[in-house]
Amino acid sequence: PTDAFIRPEDASVRDAFADAPAVTFCKTSPEYTLCEDFDDVPLPGAFAGHEVRPGRKLWIGKYGPASGASFLISTINPGSPPEATAYLYRSFPVPANSLILSFSIRIDAFTQGKGADFARIVLAPDTPTVHVLTIGYRGSLELGEQFGPGLGTYIGHTASSSPKVGEWARLVVTLSPSNHVIQATLDGNVVLNEPIDTTWEPANHRVQLGVSYAQGAATGWRFSYDDFTYVAK
Repeated sequence: PTDAFIRPEDASVRDAFADAPAVTFCKTSPEYTLCEDFDDVPLPGAFAGHEVRPGRKLWIGKYGPASGASFLISTINPGSPPEATAYLYRSFPVPANSLILSFSIRIDAFTQGKGADFARIVLAPDTPTVHVLTIGYRGSLELGEQFGPGLGTYIGHTASSSPKVGEWARLVVTLSPSNHVIQATLDGNVVLNEPIDTTWEPANHRVQLGVSYAQGAATGWRFSYDDFTYVAK
């Protein structure tokens, strides 16, 4: 859609980093499987593509939380239908024993009593053995397993601490399909370390950043992201 990507100059998305450094996060960081700081190139950047349905938006806010000049915003507009999505994605053909997502996240707007997935890792997509790790907010940070016929099995894992609404936090999620474990850290502190179902196995996979699913979409959701990294090993 033509309104999928916008780069606004709206003061409402500015913060204290007006004098952002010229050297951006991905230029100074170790080598990653995928790194995107949303500073140098238009969207989708280092990702392969996007899924944005009409009335929803992925856009660039000015001046990120820690480095560079820009950050990603995924918005589900008020009045959107339940299937509303606004995310970037990239697929990887090689199985990995450990998959690590790391990014800065800010929850800007949410629906009370409802949930939304703001990132995902999908193993064996578009096959009968597909497994999905959802990373979402349902009043608290929650990682979820989805698998089985029609992805009908869901197992939720609630973190011991969550990002505060309106404040930036650094989230790292590690999925180990061969060891059947998931872990999450928030600002360097372990908030989740639990076993997952034994049906998980290394496979080709896809990472998604942005809203993949939102309950109560009619009232709107908004998440901001910066300095995304992904490591597969």
